[in-house]
Amino acid sequence: MERLPIFAIIAIVVPPCAADVIGASWNQFLLPSGFPTAVEATVASISGKPYAFFYPQGIYSSEDGMSWTYQASPFGGNDSPESVFQIGNVLYALGVATVWRSANPIADWSEVARADAFPGYDASHAAYAVLDEHLFVIGGYWLGPSPGKSGPVFESTDGAKWTNPVSDAPWGPREDHGVVTYNGRLWLM
Repeated sequence: MERLPIFAIIAIVVPPCAADVIGASWNQFLLPSGFPTAVEATVASISGKPYAFFYPQGIYSSEDGMSWTYQASPFGGNDSPESVFQIGNVLYALGVATVWRSANPIADWSEVARADAFPGYDASHAAYAVLDEHLFVIGGYWLGPSPGKSGPVFESTDGAKWTNPVSDAPWGPREDHGVVTYNGRLWLM
């Protein structure tokens, strides 16, 4: 069985940990001096390498999970990615009603969609997933004129054009929920 590296970067209270096999014992490690302890952070494994996207500080990458390299944030403005996915050689960073695309996790990010790509939707704390090379954004916290939990589903194959394939979702509005891809399906929790 192949040993998969797993990294957990928890930036609020718990020190970061690493394990070499799912379910194996976890080893705590210390982050370098100056490593952000921001609440808003997204982690992603891109081509087998861990990346931590901190808002507004920037991006950290590592070859081994112990030594980290810093790069200033390429996203600018008041937005940052809530989730980062890789489909083939293309990376997608999904933020609060903003989508960026790049072939390089550190640089060359271009904005490909803004709030107007998500009709009637401006939310954060949504769930994000990839299934069959399609990006999905599900639910979140509505930031519009009447704030509150929301439940729409948006789907895209390129990050720029989005459709709403489920206009009447069988679940209620939600935020800070999770969705995973398993056995060819999306599982919303």
